[in-house]
Amino acid sequence: MNFDDRVIRMIRVKILNKPGTFGKLADVIGTNEGSMGDIKVIRVGTKYITRDIKIYTKTLDKFNSIMKELKNIKGIKLIKDFDEIYQAHEGGLLETKSKVKIETISDLEKYYIPGIVKVARTINKDHNKKFEYTNIGNTVGIITNGTAILNFKSCKVEAAYSVMESAGAVLNEISGISATPLVVDTENKDEFISTIKNIYKNFGMIILEDISSPSSLGIERELQGLEIPIIDTNKYGNAIVVLAALINISKRVGINLKKSKVGLLGFGSKACGINEILKDYGVEKIIGFDIREEAIARMEDGNIEKKENINNLMEESDIIIGTSRVEGLIKFGMVQKDQIIISLSKPEPEIKAAIALKAGAKYAVDGRIVNPLLVIPGLIKGALEAKASEVTLNMMINAAETLAELSKEGEILPNVFDKGLHKKVSENVKKIAIEDGVAHLFEQEIEEDITEPEDEIFNKIKGINEWMSN
Repeated sequence: MNFDDRVIRMIRVKILNKPGTFGKLADVIGTNEGSMGDIKVIRVGTKYITRDIKIYTKTLDKFNSIMKELKNIKGIKLIKDFDEIYQAHEGGLLETKSKVKIETISDLEKYYIPGIVKVARTINKDHNKKFEYTNIGNTVGIITNGTAILNFKSCKVEAAYSVMESAGAVLNEISGISATPLVVDTENKDEFISTIKNIYKNFGMIILEDISSPSSLGIERELQGLEIPIIDTNKYGNAIVVLAALINISKRVGINLKKSKVGLLGFGSKACGINEILKDYGVEKIIGFDIREEAIARMEDGNIEKKENINNLMEESDIIIGTSRVEGLIKFGMVQKDQIIISLSKPEPEIKAAIALKAGAKYAVDGRIVNPLLVIPGLIKGALEAKASEVTLNMMINAAETLAELSKEGEILPNVFDKGLHKKVSENVKKIAIEDGVAHLFEQEIEEDITEPEDEIFNKIKGINEWMSN
């Protein structure tokens, strides 16, 4: 049962507090090919226990059959059924909320007029003061045109907005970033670029999401050089996590990653980012296969050795990374002995990990584990805190190495909710931004190693002792 295909419903039921009654409910669900998820006790009465139960079924008809049968079971009273997903998203996931209380005339004068006049004049004289007196430094724009939303063939602006809003809520919750979702209603590359250039000063950073290639590659390239970082997270978020995974997989299976031959199956924006980061890390040999003319041209531009067919790619690669977006593209017989396979395509991978392992792969994993959400919150937070003008390859590779280091023993990657994960990534990214010279911090914001007077005295005494003993 694929996640995208199954029906998920919550039911609220009063169940007679008598042995065997709950078992009848479970039997009805099971005979209709359903299964139960979370069960929450809502109320315990003298005779009945009221519970919310999550039910998974293959089709809506199966769910309706369960509802019909439950109504006829003695000791069970069906109160209501509802869709938990819709309920969770009612009213949206984001809101703009004031950080201050405005309850009196004095407050109004301080935070609005005339108070804001003084602030605005200061920022007008020195635009860098926006970091001190506005929230721009902690605000990221999540921007799309909806051309590559999920696995939709076409996506209306409003539907695309819901996805950007969801991403914004995750970023806010994980890293405290103020995220603004925006959908630019055009597929014209030049119009999209022009829109971004007209609004970018409202943000400390812009991330591009779910824009189809080849447009996404041109858009990101032409937007570089603005005052703030512009990054395509589909391109680089996946690439960073892939590198982190490969660092740990290589250690686990005992291979030299930099000397391994990496095969890229599909060469869209995601593969472009992976190729760029792996090469900068030091991987010497990368080959690829794609049937699209524009993808072949990109491989030529990137000095990627292109293979004539998928069989040649599979036969020659020590490591295969699938970004084709084609379910089941890698067949059982194509897998080479001791190969490493990372299948990133969603909702279903090029080959399931269990099948790849049975076929002889030494290690196999898919996009559910190699998840860009592991790095994106920390990467963005670090760039914002550094007031960076760009996100460098050095910053991204350091983020990958940090992920690899923070993985628990026996795991190739951390869990997205591991304590301190995103904070550590952001701290390291900020540090590298300063080292790379792309940070724009005030002098007092840069921590320096200050030698304490006691340390200076100790070192002088130590030096004298060493001199006298010679």
